[in-house]
Amino acid sequence: MALDTYYGGSSTGVHAVRSPRMAGFFKTRRIVGMSLVATALVWIQAAGYLEGQRIDAQRASHPPPGARPEALRLDSDGLMTSVRTLTEPRFAGRATGTPGNLAARAWIEERFKAMGLAPVSGSYVFPFHFTHLSIKAIVDPERQVKTDYSGANVAAQCAGADPSLPVYVMSAHFDHLGIRGGAMY
Repeated sequence: MALDTYYGGSSTGVHAVRSPRMAGFFKTRRIVGMSLVATALVWIQAAGYLEGQRIDAQRASHPPPGARPEALRLDSDGLMTSVRTLTEPRFAGRATGTPGNLAARAWIEERFKAMGLAPVSGSYVFPFHFTHLSIKAIVDPERQVKTDYSGANVAAQCAGADPSLPVYVMSAHFDHLGIRGGAMY
């Protein structure tokens, strides 16, 4: 048995009880550990702030050719305006391959052009095809087992001022469920 630990008994069983000297040791370890975590968090916050400042300065000194910097600025109001636009009834829920989806695709492409974003490999639109196999058709005889779809992704690029830096890509899909049972999703 260690000199700093003794074992005591109670109605719930035997348990180890640490001496006050050992309790102080573990308290010091906890304080040191929490201090290291707090220091790391402060460094991460400071590095993120400084990197943001560096990126903003670089954007201001080297705007992409043909781009309007104010149009490239991301903010919550601008993003929500786009979301509200894409949920308008004229897009009818944007189900893949529907007229509403095609209209949403055209709207996004026009927005990219208006912001001065360049096409990727000469195009903004990248078509794809897929087949959906429905397991629900087993219990619903009115439902098709196999459905072929045609859709497209929309992509654009904004070249940075320094080609040696890594490229960051942000993307999101714009298709959705469309209209089901008379309700637009």
